[in-house]
Amino acid sequence: MFIRPYISIIQRNKITEQHNLLKNLQNIILRNKASSLIYISLGITGTFFSPYFILIAALYLCLICSAYYAGSKISGVGMNVAYNWSIKWTLFVASLFFVGTYIQEIFIVIMFTFILINTTINPSIFFKTQQTTT
Repeated sequence: MFIRPYISIIQRNKITEQHNLLKNLQNIILRNKASSLIYISLGITGTFFSPYFILIAALYLCLICSAYYAGSKISGVGMNVAYNWSIKWTLFVASLFFVGTYIQEIFIVIMFTFILINTTINPSIFFKTQQTTT
């Protein structure tokens, strides 16, 4: 009897949180049309050299997004910034080391793609905004 209104509120909030994340990603793509064109051109160029390019770029994007999502759970602002900065560049160096060791023919293209991913994906899109009422 009393639980039903709370369940509907919880379900409504989950739907809007997922919608907000997708809306933020859509805004990034639409707002940065030049970046989108660069992504497409790098994707075509990298796939021309090696079919593993798309797989590696998607894996790196998933790794960076999951690291940012884990960083959004940190409550301290200073610790959050330090974590996001250090994990971003650690993943960058480790991924480039892997590509440079095993797939040298796409190293330059994947490096530019990783740099573009690092500069366009903002860790703040994974933060939950809390509304305060007074």
